[in-house]
Amino acid sequence: MIASAFFAYHVLFLGLARLLVKRSLVTGRVLAGIAAGLLPVVFVAASVAIGQRAGVGLPFSAVLLAASVVTLLFAGRITDRAATGLALAFGLAPSLLVELALGTGGAAASRRGLLVLAALVPVAIAAARARTSPSRSALVGLTGAAYGAVAVAVLGLYGGPGAPRRTPPTPWCSARSA
Repeated sequence: MIASAFFAYHVLFLGLARLLVKRSLVTGRVLAGIAAGLLPVVFVAASVAIGQRAGVGLPFSAVLLAASVVTLLFAGRITDRAATGLALAFGLAPSLLVELALGTGGAAASRRGLLVLAALVPVAIAAARARTSPSRSALVGLTGAAYGAVAVAVLGLYGGPGAPRRTPPTPWCSARSA
């Protein structure tokens, strides 16, 4: 339920980007970027749904992944051209899959660490692509892959069912303990 609400929010941002891109290209790009940035949050909620009820959560997550790829392709067409959307989808979708595997719960710490490292593979591929053929779409793919890897790392370290309880370090916490 929560994942579908966040996904609707993602789609609404894309719709608003599509509406405003004709007036201001920069505004449309920013809104499309915000929409893409919401997807890791959507998939954290979907992974919790899988952990609670796998019979419902798995098919829902498969549909959600397919719809996310379509919306990422659409985001690329809003901002620039189809190649940008394809690069964004190839950069971010693997991390979304890793989030689903990571957030289902019951994973040992070693498995969680391996999944976090697996999220770096799309970053390496996108970096190699950006190095061999520097283009705007290659940089968008690299940025999407890096953002996805950071989201997976945060989920692997601090979140998800079955994860050890950790408190992120903050200046307030360290000052209080001193």
